[in-house]
Amino acid sequence: MIDIKWPIGLSSDGRIHPREDVIYMVSYPRCGSTWFRYCFEFITKRASNPAIDLMWETGAELPQFLYSSHHFKENPYGLYDYLRHTPRKAPLRHIWLRRDPIEAITSQVINSMRTGWRQLGSETAMEQNLLIYGEIKRETNMTKSSSSLEILKFFDTLCRRSEQAADELLLRSHLLRYYNLLICHLALGEPNGLALRYEDLLGDPEKTLLGLINYLVADNSNTFSRETLVQNLDELLENYAFHQNSSMNIYRSAYHFASSTQKGTSDFHYYSDRLSPEFIELFKKRDSAYRQKILNSQEPEAALYIKKSIHKYLDCYERKRSD
Repeated sequence: MIDIKWPIGLSSDGRIHPREDVIYMVSYPRCGSTWFRYCFEFITKRASNPAIDLMWETGAELPQFLYSSHHFKENPYGLYDYLRHTPRKAPLRHIWLRRDPIEAITSQVINSMRTGWRQLGSETAMEQNLLIYGEIKRETNMTKSSSSLEILKFFDTLCRRSEQAADELLLRSHLLRYYNLLICHLALGEPNGLALRYEDLLGDPEKTLLGLINYLVADNSNTFSRETLVQNLDELLENYAFHQNSSMNIYRSAYHFASSTQKGTSDFHYYSDRLSPEFIELFKKRDSAYRQKILNSQEPEAALYIKKSIHKYLDCYERKRSD
């Protein structure tokens, strides 16, 4: 299928990876990983953080059971390495969180712009765009303290004004990362994974987290009791808003702006509804170009598999945008 290479990784808690007795979670930033990790801990009572003193008050205990990363090629758990050729010895359990690409990427860009423009793309490329960057920055009065919508306007204008900036920001910095995580889900062994949508996690948390429970108890090597997990889920849902706020508060710092959400919300197109039609069209073209680039880099069998998977997991967002 897809030739995955396996190095030996070492996580921050000193444990050797990859491992067969834990679950790995891969997600592009801004796709609900913080809230999901809190829910995972509360339901399973197993840690998703290596340091006991940094955990939320979820009742979770060590040893750590869920390992989360926003990276694929540079994954700290040795899930993928382009330079080594050690075949995978056993399937790994994993969870992939995804969100409408334009929403996730726009949200991440806004978050990055609050912490410094050099995080938006490679330093060389952004220096080449420094003049137009400064011009649009003055034109839109954009600063680190600007609102999300003001930063969104700057990003929209910058990408439409400079094709090079659009390619650097969208193609090389963000679409690359987004689609690499899709490939990670496929390479880790799709049947062994659980694919979840950010929109479902927020819109119908009970159904989505019941899916997590079904995934956990389906593996006979786990010692989880379905009855206990469901009881913990019921307790979580009874005080949903309280727990959601608890999960986010630790991350409300100058460099990490956790997203604010409400149970049952249907407004999952907060950013794309405020982008210009020209930018939406630009994004679609860059997205289509990058998908084709991925397929062209693969052997025919793998390319067909990836193409079918893109339709399976991402076409729902295309349909939603056309409604």
